[in-house]
Order: sequence, then C-alpha cells, then structure tokens
Amino acid sequence: MSEPVIVAKDLVKYYKERGFFAGRKLALNRFNLEVNKGETVAVLGPNGAGKTTFLRIIFGLIYPSGGEIRVFGRTAEDINWRVRAGYVPEFYNPARFLTAQELLEISARTNGMSRKNFEKALEWLEEKLGIKELLALRVRQFSRGMLQQLALASALIHNPELVVLDEPTANLDALSRRKLKELLKELSGQGKTILLSSHILSEVEELCNKVVIIKNGQVIKQGSTEELLGREEGYLICFKAPSQLPEQLDKLGAISMDAERKIISLSVSDEYKKDLVVKVLSENNIPIELLEPKQKTLEEYFLELTQQEALEKYFLEIVKEQ
Repeated sequence: MSEPVIVAKDLVKYYKERGFFAGRKLALNRFNLEVNKGETVAVLGPNGAGKTTFLRIIFGLIYPSGGEIRVFGRTAEDINWRVRAGYVPEFYNPARFLTAQELLEISARTNGMSRKNFEKALEWLEEKLGIKELLALRVRQFSRGMLQQLALASALIHNPELVVLDEPTANLDALSRRKLKELLKELSGQGKTILLSSHILSEVEELCNKVVIIKNGQVIKQGSTEELLGREEGYLICFKAPSQLPEQLDKLGAISMDAERKIISLSVSDEYKKDLVVKVLSENNIPIELLEPKQKTLEEYFLELTQQEALEKYFLEIVKEQ
C-alpha cells in the first residue's frame, strides 16, 4: 500500500484567549488521522471541534503546538508539495481590486502552469463551475456566492492531486451546489484525494467514502459510511394512501403520510411485522411502492453520537462530584 497523502500524529494546538487574565484554549488534543490516496474524506464535528484548525495546519497557515503533520511525506512547512494541492479556506479574502481572471492567472503562475495549460484549465472550469461571467469582474463587485465560486476555481485551476475544502458549498445557490457535487464526484473518479469539512451531512453522505467525526479536538469515530451507519433494525414500507386504511396497520408500526404525494410510510421493528403488513396490504389490494430495510442517515448518526458523548461527560462530572 502506498504512503498516506496526509498523516497527522498526536497534533496539539493551543490558542491564546483574549483578556487580561486569559489563558490558553485547547483546539486540538492529540489529534491522529491518516488520509490515503484516492479517498474522499469528510471531517465532521460540532462548532469549535477543531475542523478548521486542522485544515489550516495542513497548509502551514498556523503551526501546531505539538505533534506532527506530513503531506505527501513532507512537513507542512515544506512548500514544495503545495503545487500538488488545492485549498478552499472557510473565509476566502483575495485582493478586492483584482479581477477574477487576474487572480486565477496569479494562482496558475504560482503553481508553475504555462499560458496554454492555464487557458485550457480556464475553459474546463467555465464548463464545470460556470465561472465565465465572473472573469472580467473585480472582486469588490462579488456576492458571497460568487466569491466562493472563485475560491473553488483558484484551488482547482492547476489540477491538484489533493483537494482540501472547508465548507465548500457555503453561500452557493442550488445550481452551483449541484455543479460542485458533480465535479467532486468526477475528481474522485479520477483518483484525486479529497478532504472536506461540511455541515450539510446529506451531501457528505452522498460524496464521501470515509467519515471522521471529531469533538473537543479529538477523533471520536471514523470509518466508511457503511461501517458507521450499519443497518438499523426494522423495515420501511411505503404505499399509496387508500380511501380507508386497514385498522390492523395502526398496531404494527409507526405511520406517517406525505399529503402532497398521497404516500403512506409505515415503519416496523422486525421481519415478522413486515410480513404481516405485506399480508394486510395484499388482502386489501393496496400496492406497495417501496419496501426496504431501515437505514440511519449520517445526520441521525452524528446527532446520536455527539449527544451520547455529551451525556457521558455529564454523568462523569456527577460521579466526580460525589
């Protein structure tokens, strides 16, 4: 197996707090993570968990207080590997007097691109992200969504092997988000390594093949979405709403209805009840639209995990007080 693209080992990061009697705030606490070539990895966590801190340390924008970070086998301070990577920060703040095209030209030159390759890459980005109308405008004329599109284009202009994205869909409209998702899927299919942080967990579930959940600066869970979510007990059965619902169904599971589509969803806890529901529907000539094992969403898993961690901490504090 090839060497991991990113290796974080026992990373520690303290921030100085403001104020006369201020101390230090711990942002990363012996943080460990490996990202392998070709993986699309999401780093998730509550606000203040340390996600942005970790991403900024990767690119040498801030330095760790302890531990080690290596990218392509080199230290974060070694700038030579950065031509192989692209980074979209949480807050992109380029020079406001420059045009989008001028900024992209600077990014291309910084990463050693020829004029010919730059023009080809620009055409590709126009097709994938729809940035053509932005190129002649100065940054001071940009909305937040336009600024995010420019940040993405600047990170991808040189066709990097590693793409790191901090809240990449922030401020994007629905069409731009869809284009970005399609582009990230395409890059993943090409074997690029993608590391992202996002609060939109449905998109993470769609895009990523590995999820890392952090809290209080530590990794508390990691694995593929299949490993983390597993399979929940029970079944979901959907069918068109009949003029009269058979009484037996109320006793078999939890019923909900999509009034607009006139679809009833029935959640049952086990296979025995699933078979009873199928039998009742068949006897009443009600066709089944969908029958599948219940599956937790990533959002449900994330909320359960973080709430469980909070409860464990709460009870531990009670025990200590006693």
